[in-house]
Amino acid sequence: MKNTLKELARRVVALVLVALLIVSSLAGQVRLNLEVSSFVNAATSVAAKGFFRGAFRFAGGPRGNFRYAGGVVPGKGKVDFWKGNPKEHAKIDSKELKFVVLDKEKLRNNSSDYDAIAIQWKGVNYLISTRDDMLIPSMKFLERNSDIAYTIPYGGFNAKYFKDNALEEARINPNDFAPPTEIKKGYVAKEFHAPVDHLSLLEDADFAKSEMFPWDDKADALRDALIKNITIPEVFDPKADGGTYLNADYNVIYQAYFDDSSGKKVINVGGVPLRFFWEQSAYTGHKVEWDVEKLAFPAVEFDKQDQTIMFFQTMAILKQIKDGNPTEFARFLKEVEADINAPVAPVIKAAQ
Repeated sequence: MKNTLKELARRVVALVLVALLIVSSLAGQVRLNLEVSSFVNAATSVAAKGFFRGAFRFAGGPRGNFRYAGGVVPGKGKVDFWKGNPKEHAKIDSKELKFVVLDKEKLRNNSSDYDAIAIQWKGVNYLISTRDDMLIPSMKFLERNSDIAYTIPYGGFNAKYFKDNALEEARINPNDFAPPTEIKKGYVAKEFHAPVDHLSLLEDADFAKSEMFPWDDKADALRDALIKNITIPEVFDPKADGGTYLNADYNVIYQAYFDDSSGKKVINVGGVPLRFFWEQSAYTGHKVEWDVEKLAFPAVEFDKQDQTIMFFQTMAILKQIKDGNPTEFARFLKEVEADINAPVAPVIKAAQ
């Protein structure tokens, strides 16, 4: 069952961090496996405090929205855009960026393609590896400034909250391993409810693999700071009992490099979202106790783990440009909708 807090004791394991790369066979894009301290910032933002420590009242005490988010909370991370490789450190302003559709036919084919979209900088198109069929639902979700894309409400349920946040009841998550008597249906943001492969991506993202921070002083201090910044000190209703986790990229700053790879212009992206565990019970003195891990770096291109990381990275990039250049975000959404809905010219066969 997913509502078990990870043991507080840390594994005493010596980890060697290696910059592993996954190279896209389609585009030559590289996904970067970065040291955790290079993409996580422990300073909690106002948005994060509102989510984790907000005063939404339910069942006797102040509770943050995190209680309903036993799942996937995307679009909360930031992105640093860079020119060239990490050593050059020439930063790019998101106001200079423009989305480009490279292949309209792939947008219309009702399947997942990963080489149909680019981001243009100074007149040059740089391919970004992302699922083109997820673009419209992702942008619509970001457009209404929502938080939860998917959840299984083991931590709490409030009908008004779910309705106000357009969370629709979905099926039982096929990945869920809770006992049959305790299992609950998932809830998904309306933008991702159909088709079923969009829902499946979020169901898989909910149960993506995670791993502890490396065992070193720097990473351990970072983890402790993250927990301190989101900790809610109040004692709640003595009857309160629960716990779960959520995958979110609060405190994450993805690193996106506009670069050349095998003769192609691509955007190489590093950084992964985090997993926030929480528990509240008599054992914790009815206070919320936390632990934090990071989602594991994918080992196989385009597998479920890679799809999850790609989804979070893409949502952060879309959100960064939406915030920095809202006119461009709105223009691109309108363009993609028009391309997908454009009538397809009939195929005329030659006379025999």
